[in-house]
Amino acid sequence: PGARAAEVLVRALLGPRRASVFPTSARSVVYAPDYTAAIALSRRPETQPFAPSPPANAIFPRIREVDALLRARPALQARVHEVHPELAFLSLNGGAALPASKRTAEGAALRRALLARAGLPSGLAVPRGAKPDDLLDALAALAVARAIANGRGVPYPDPPERDAHGLPAAIWTLPHSEAPA
Repeated sequence: PGARAAEVLVRALLGPRRASVFPTSARSVVYAPDYTAAIALSRRPETQPFAPSPPANAIFPRIREVDALLRARPALQARVHEVHPELAFLSLNGGAALPASKRTAEGAALRRALLARAGLPSGLAVPRGAKPDDLLDALAALAVARAIANGRGVPYPDPPERDAHGLPAAIWTLPHSEAPA
């Protein structure tokens, strides 16, 4: 119940983009059979102090898949990391929160420039069904994955907390000091 330390720590860093990190619901809410049941479960005081947002509900099926996989195959826990694009962009920006939303021309241009400085392509074609900001988010996650693969990933919190099943709970990024100047 309540907010995970990872979300609290990351939201505090993001400035005006803090709402983009929505709270992860309790496992019982994530496993609810539908959105109405998830909302009803979330209203129980022992569950969590918030209702799941529509964007959170939209990714519940993926959260269930990852949760089940990590519980069934514990060896994968060291290889699966939660990443948040806005935290990645903050790191690519030397630790400074970005001033504009990714959905504005200014915000998208800044994110493309940060990706280019990190050596990542920013002019790729947007996959069918995706939005341009989805591609930028995926490339930011790739920058974090590259840092993790090179042993330089940074978790929030450090060390990661563990949930009731012993699964690590952290949001990962790359070190601010490694962000391009």
